[in-house]
Amino acid sequence: MIIEKVSRSGAVLDHFQFTKSSINIGRAYDNDLILHDVHVEGSHLSLNYDDANEGFWFKDLGSVNGTQVIRSKENKHKKVPDSFICSGDTLCIGKTYLKVRSRVQDVPASLKISVWDKALSISGSIWCVSLICLALLGLETLDQFISDPRMNKLGSKALESLNLLFIVIGYGVGWAFVARVQKMEPRLLVHASLVGWCMLFFSAFGLLEPIIYFNFDATDYAPLINFVVKSVALFLVVWTSVYLATELKKVFRFLLASLIPIGLLLGLIVGIFQKPEFVRFPQYDSIVVSPAWQWRDEITRDEYIEKAAALYRLAEKEIVDDANEPEETE
Repeated sequence: MIIEKVSRSGAVLDHFQFTKSSINIGRAYDNDLILHDVHVEGSHLSLNYDDANEGFWFKDLGSVNGTQVIRSKENKHKKVPDSFICSGDTLCIGKTYLKVRSRVQDVPASLKISVWDKALSISGSIWCVSLICLALLGLETLDQFISDPRMNKLGSKALESLNLLFIVIGYGVGWAFVARVQKMEPRLLVHASLVGWCMLFFSAFGLLEPIIYFNFDATDYAPLINFVVKSVALFLVVWTSVYLATELKKVFRFLLASLIPIGLLLGLIVGIFQKPEFVRFPQYDSIVVSPAWQWRDEITRDEYIEKAAALYRLAEKEIVDDANEPEETE
């Protein structure tokens, strides 16, 4: 018989093989399988293989916490005695989970390594992570140079971009630690490359934002577009890290990866409702880009005048409405 020590989620932590058809399990050192669990008795239970029925009979030896059986999906609807378990079922002893298997149990066919896994492996190589970090520093420096092209300040601004590398390394170390706790492969560089790609995308999108908003006349929708882009990117990164570092089911992976988008959405809503009625400086919604990046068709003089007049009439209407509102009395 083969016994696998598994986690609560079903991940295999260790396995033991026995040639005998009968074994004893407990904390005492005269058992065939010794468990280091203070909630397990010295002699907790005995397990016997039934060759005729291709299953196992177990007997709890008067333990305080008892022995629970967790049926596998394929055995869940089988009508068997309570003290009989089939190959693939799990015994819960104290806080330890033991999956019992027979040597004759069929093993599922191996899964082919997907293109996604291969891409993650390549992305997690040291040379790829280094290229991502260099590209990230380059884009951030370019963005700062466009904002303030004075060369005497460029060096200090470039050094500020090094903070992004600490974020990349910290994210990778954090998820590697989580994976180690969950008995999974750490894959530090893979997690670091994921957040590196995300930040690289944010930097490139930040450079392209003015061009996109200007040419598609989408300035009014800038907060919404920014929220959607960041939410989708961060969701994918966190979902992938949770997938690599834990054995959580899809529902819990989805909920955990949705925490950041939910936080961004709440921030967007709070920002809308807490917008002050008076601002010291006007909110300029116009975006100016180089003529080389202006792909939108030019408007005629009459169209420009009509749009300006429409804005004037709207502002005039708001002023009149505010003046006609009755004053609040104390």
